Amino acid sequence: MQFFLTPRPGAGGMARPLADNQVFVHPYTGAILGSRNANDLRQGRKALMPFIYRLHYTLTFGAPGALAFGVVALVWTVDCFIGFYLTLPAGVRSTAGRPWLARWRPAWTIRRGTGFYKRNVDPHRAGGLWLWPMLFVIALSSVALALPTVYSPAVRKVLAHQADHKSFPRLARPDTVPAIDWRAARAIGRREMAAQAARLDFRVIAEDWMFYDAGSGVYRYAVASSRDIRDTYVQTTLYIDARSGEVRGVWLPTGAAAGDTMTTWLTSLHMASLGGTTYKAILSMVGAVVAMLSATGIYLWWKKRDAKRLGKARVKFPALDGD
Repeated sequence: MQFFLTPRPGAGGMARPLADNQVFVHPYTGAILGSRNANDLRQGRKALMPFIYRLHYTLTFGAPGALAFGVVALVWTVDCFIGFYLTLPAGVRSTAGRPWLARWRPAWTIRRGTGFYKRNVDPHRAGGLWLWPMLFVIALSSVALALPTVYSPAVRKVLAHQADHKSFPRLARPDTVPAIDWRAARAIGRREMAAQAARLDFRVIAEDWMFYDAGSGVYRYAVASSRDIRDTYVQTTLYIDARSGEVRGVWLPTGAAAGDTMTTWLTSLHMASLGGTTYKAILSMVGAVVAMLSATGIYLWWKKRDAKRLGKARVKFPALDGD
């Protein structure tokens, strides 16, 4: 079992640093199997994967890095439509009378025996077209994950959503010693989640994780349920007041609000937390294609930039043109 640690406030309300912030415990004996500070790469190999994860979504720059990635994701989402539009043939019919779809078909193919420039154009264009739906999903889900301050308000204006843990008011001072301990909260969670399942018509499969938020004084009790679509990181969550034991609400990943259902599908596809090994392999392939599109896109931009410069030079110095 994995436990996440946060420091208690010290003198003056300042948090004291922890040597490790994750602890791994044997689920049957309680023996501590290991620990690490996920933010300290100096600890060596055991901190490598958390470092790669932070590199993926913040470039290890924290909030500024996440904001930068969010802006890039937003531009990428818009660029999906621009790139798709640029593959379309001009006009409905050509002067030769060929149907529009017939003229668009070559954009979906990779020609053989062509020069180096076209060997970059064809994979760039065809790769983007064949994988366009997946590329759009990854781009939009990146906005949802890295730029929620833009994504959430936009989605909430057009689609229904449920109140989540972010909607609870923050306490004036974190409640680090709640009146109801985690064992009692777990018992409440088991009982009340069963009641919510009967009321809202879903099935509880297994309890999965629990988290106490000292800043709002609320426990989150999460189970895998028939409303979950993820293999891991299940989301069916009950909110319990740590002072009174009252249920503050329940959050369902699908079937309760259209906006939450859409976001659950987007983020789950992004993280490959559904579909098993097959989908993970597909998403890895998509990642390789994104790298290819980036490399070929830079090359094509560079060549067109040179062509524009050459065109300007010809206009400026027509007498030097050998033609």
